Amino acid sequence: MFCGVIEGCDPSGQPVDAIVSLQGIPQATGSASHIVNFDSVFDYGDAYGDLVYCVSACYDMNAAAAVGDMSGYDGVTPYEVITYSTGVDYDVGSAGGQFMMVTKESQSMAAYQLTESQRTDLVTAYYSWFYHWFDWFGATAALGDGYGAAYTWADVVTPAYPPQAPEEGTTVTFTEYPPKGWLGWCTVENCEGQSPRGIRLGYEYNAQYYYFVYFATLDAFQDPSNTGEGWEEQWENLLVEVKTWIESYYVWLVEPEEPAAPEADAVSAILLGINAPTAPLTLTLLWNAQVDLDLYFYCQDGSQVNYQNTGANPNANCGGTLDADMQASSFGNTRGDGSVGQVENISVQGPQEGFEYSGKVNYFAGSGNAEFQVIFSGTDPEGVLHVYGQEYVADFATGGANHEFSFTYSNA
Repeated sequence: MFCGVIEGCDPSGQPVDAIVSLQGIPQATGSASHIVNFDSVFDYGDAYGDLVYCVSACYDMNAAAAVGDMSGYDGVTPYEVITYSTGVDYDVGSAGGQFMMVTKESQSMAAYQLTESQRTDLVTAYYSWFYHWFDWFGATAALGDGYGAAYTWADVVTPAYPPQAPEEGTTVTFTEYPPKGWLGWCTVENCEGQSPRGIRLGYEYNAQYYYFVYFATLDAFQDPSNTGEGWEEQWENLLVEVKTWIESYYVWLVEPEEPAAPEADAVSAILLGINAPTAPLTLTLLWNAQVDLDLYFYCQDGSQVNYQNTGANPNANCGGTLDADMQASSFGNTRGDGSVGQVENISVQGPQEGFEYSGKVNYFAGSGNAEFQVIFSGTDPEGVLHVYGQEYVADFATGGANHEFSFTYSNA
């Protein structure tokens, strides 16, 4: 393959070692001329790949669909394997040539036969050498095109791999680079076996297809001498501007703030809208999704209040009744207080002061997330309703699952 443009290749001979991967390295486009003169050899030599040089731009980074995609190579520009420690100047500026990494079948097989530990050592050595020589790639293309200062591998404190978005169809479009550090993408989890590629501004990434990696560099931390141990601790030490940037794009990583429980007047209006009786204890389930959730409550003796305990058939152990039982078809319902969504309500006429009660919300039917609140309230002997608290769940998306909760009743 490409024998016609490879120096020393005999097109009449039978290929003995086919090329299986071609990966271009972006030119140093910051200037028309950028000279690289190698005075050190890569520790592993050419055992697992060859670094080659084209005399002009020969690999379209935007045309390649994946790392190592040979379609990025134009197929006509000649290239030669680079030589080390010989004083050869390679110009890779915008008006110069371009490097590529070429992997042949024998080299790929050699890498495949490495142990996991050996492969880790290889990747570490590769990155260390790679980012030393291709410093423009470290800060501009591979460690961040347009990010500012030129990072090297020594500047990296830790790589972090944000989880993919949980919701199908989630996309993320970057309009600016991280203020510090570098962000890239791969197509396999934790970039296993792949070299990450820098993000492109304005491109819409499918956040369930691509895997991202953020390289936190020393200048991304509040105190570079105390970056912390483990990602959770390191996250706390990152600059506020860096954390703000990450959270602005990876919104699924941010725990939503718990909404305040409705005011007593709103709860009263909701209960009035479903004709619920006044009771010293009420549990009101609120959600707004095209799914069917069911509310359950356990009396002091452990018996259950459920869909069988309507107004005509209360649970005799605590006087509990299910006053409203809405389903997915009630999605978009307007509640008594003017808010939108479904309602289920259990009234308990005989609660015991200071008792720790429990209950659960069951995801009965449907699909997709169903964020919900369970409001704990009650009416005192003077007829005044009080809101005691709530149970809030932001992520509830598994059909058949139960979310259990508990609370201590007190009308004081």
